[in-house]
Amino acid sequence: MTRLNQDGVRLVADLSHVRQTLHEEQENGLRLMKKIDSLQSTEQRNGALVVQHTDKEEQMFALNQQQQTTSEQVRSLSTQVRGLELALAQSKAKYEPQQSLVSEFRALLEKRELPEG
Repeated sequence: MTRLNQDGVRLVADLSHVRQTLHEEQENGLRLMKKIDSLQSTEQRNGALVVQHTDKEEQMFALNQQQQTTSEQVRSLSTQVRGLELALAQSKAKYEPQQSLVSEFRALLEKRELPEG
């Protein structure tokens, strides 16, 4: 009977120890589940950030292409402006002597039209 009591006490102590271990493992399991949930949430955010990053890279590439196109257009327009400035200077160079001649002709015409008197 004493032996049975001792075995019973030992079994109760073992059961208590097993219950304590089970409780600790359940708490560990809950903590792990929370960590898993947190990691899954973080993984989803990271996935969204990867998509955003990819979109931003594509936008950056498109903007770089636009910048190159715009730079080429600016170079082309600058060349055209230089050509137009040269043409304007040439026109002015032709215009000024012609204007001088026109002024001289007007002066001569005015002298002829005035009656001598």
